[in-house]
Amino acid sequence: MKGDGVAWLAALAGLAIALTSQLPGRVRHEQVKETTETYLLPPPEHLVVMSLGYRSALADVLWANILVTQGLRLGERRRFDIAIEYLDAVNELDPKWREPYKLADSLVTLQAKATPLEQIRGVRRILERGVRERPNDAELWLILGQFTGQIVPGTYLDDVDPVEAQRWREEGSEYLARAAELAPPNSNIAWQAMGAGRVFANSGRLDRAIEMFSAILATTDDPELRERVAALLEKLQRDTGGETERQAHARELQRHVQRRLTGASRSKALLLGPGRDPAACAGGARARSDERTCSPSWTSWWDEVKRRGGD
Repeated sequence: MKGDGVAWLAALAGLAIALTSQLPGRVRHEQVKETTETYLLPPPEHLVVMSLGYRSALADVLWANILVTQGLRLGERRRFDIAIEYLDAVNELDPKWREPYKLADSLVTLQAKATPLEQIRGVRRILERGVRERPNDAELWLILGQFTGQIVPGTYLDDVDPVEAQRWREEGSEYLARAAELAPPNSNIAWQAMGAGRVFANSGRLDRAIEMFSAILATTDDPELRERVAALLEKLQRDTGGETERQAHARELQRHVQRRLTGASRSKALLLGPGRDPAACAGGARARSDERTCSPSWTSWWDEVKRRGGD
């Protein structure tokens, strides 16, 4: 019985010592919070080798980690500081994967604390890689143009460097113009890209604004968008004092489609060509003097229109 009492006393003494030593440490531990993170993976080009050919699978794992960590950091009210590094790794492993490019700006900028300017530049670099990898993706061009030409200048650069802000606006407008050129099936993209024309006009590049709006007018099937673009072109034409060749091309194309390709959308008309008449183009009694009827391409058709003065 005496031995049992000694054992109990020793156990209680050990528990008391543990409590008195751990409780202060627990308080200090609760007061300490993580504020930064360290990227522990090797450089992206090394990850490609380490994936042993399973590049897409490893990219999936890293992408899932990005999404989960971003949510955790929002709950902790602190930044996910190494999102750029993870995105670079995913893009190197699977450079044609669209989703990481599409969400890159949101993942880096929509966080609990302000985004440093160097990370903003990193987002632009990622988005520019996206359009290089997927050059015909109108939505990626739109995202890049809006981020570069609209979001960043007004939010991050105007108060820091107005000259650089204006340069970003002009470069972003070129990206938006490219999105509009690629967007005939989706008039919503063209609508969102319209602001680029205003930037061109305000910076004195009226010819570039006319070129952009003429491209939209020649390709879109949205009647409301066509009406809006036509009004803008008319105003720009008055400002420049004349009709550009591209405007004239768009006007003649519209007349030709209405006359020869009735019911065809502009996209379909551009795909089909000028609408040749095989019998008329074969020569003989049915041959016509109007060579536009036999033009093998829109380029030769337009050359003939110009030669005849657009009659």
